[in-house]
Amino acid sequence: MSLFRYATPNRGRSIIYDLAHLEKPMRRKQPCRLCSATEAYSIADVTFWDLEQSTLVACPQCRLVQLDAMISEPAMNKGVFAYYLWQRAHESAASQAKNAARNFRKGYAFARSLRARSQPQRILELGPGSGWFLRGVQRVFPNARYFAWDMVPDVAKTMADLHGFVPVSGDLGSLPGDTKFDLIIARDVLEHFADVGSELKSIFSLLAPQGQFHFITPNGHEDLWKFFAAKKLGKTSPSELLLNHVNYFDGRGLLECLEKLGFRSHSYFAYDLSAWKAGIGWRVSDSLAAGSHGLKAEETIAQYSAITPETGVFEPPKLTWYRKLWYIWKAWHAMRLNPQRNFGHEFFGIFYKP
Repeated sequence: MSLFRYATPNRGRSIIYDLAHLEKPMRRKQPCRLCSATEAYSIADVTFWDLEQSTLVACPQCRLVQLDAMISEPAMNKGVFAYYLWQRAHESAASQAKNAARNFRKGYAFARSLRARSQPQRILELGPGSGWFLRGVQRVFPNARYFAWDMVPDVAKTMADLHGFVPVSGDLGSLPGDTKFDLIIARDVLEHFADVGSELKSIFSLLAPQGQFHFITPNGHEDLWKFFAAKKLGKTSPSELLLNHVNYFDGRGLLECLEKLGFRSHSYFAYDLSAWKAGIGWRVSDSLAAGSHGLKAEETIAQYSAITPETGVFEPPKLTWYRKLWYIWKAWHAMRLNPQRNFGHEFFGIFYKP
């Protein structure tokens, strides 16, 4: 099958579809973390930093692509912390300030879009990053109580010190059963969960009735082209998961999973055609199939752990009337694509618990 035919828009891009015509499914080392299937198609060998090696496999049932076997929890925590420090150290104060202002305005626009139908009082963000998105939400709902969870306790504590959020860390499933939230936010987080199915179940249980779950996660079919290219070119050296992504979602499979758990959709769409415009998915090249970049987790942590992870901005950015109108307009008028077609860089979802 030609690569052009593989990427034709009338069918959407489905790596599972193509793999089903190339090879037979194999027995997995671990059941699928989303649907418990025991068979999968192999895509590529990969390394998680310099810590562990695994294989990316595609589930024929829920179409989730993930690591098999999954990275161990100590390696996961170390890799996530190393990337956090590396990213902060390589971002200038001016860039931090710019990103903080942008995230603050995005949080403000998102919260404004919710205000007509809800007034959340307990809000939890998973993986808050710099914390400024949640500060934007706080501008709209100033009387709510805010919690910030991260798999690395040091990051959760940093959010508490910088923004006053209540720090939360550890296993989401171990939080007290009477702990309920009106809004849970997970922006660019689901792709990092080792046991994503269990974490989604925990999120559902942590929501109060009519509580809302907002997430953004990369379109797995965009991200997988690097590894699929390596397979097509016959690469034998493992590729590196520099962004610590261990899950690559299919738009239809993710929707089906959320609905089976009991979630109902307020809004679900894909957006941003930047990767498609750049040609990813339409060509196979050595650059897309690049192997390891040589970063080492222990050395990265040792080199940058002494650097205070500041955000570069310590007061909320000003929200002029022009900025308010622009971000509210942008939040509602982004080009919205059908997630089941697997076009667009990211999936955006607002789901609720009936």
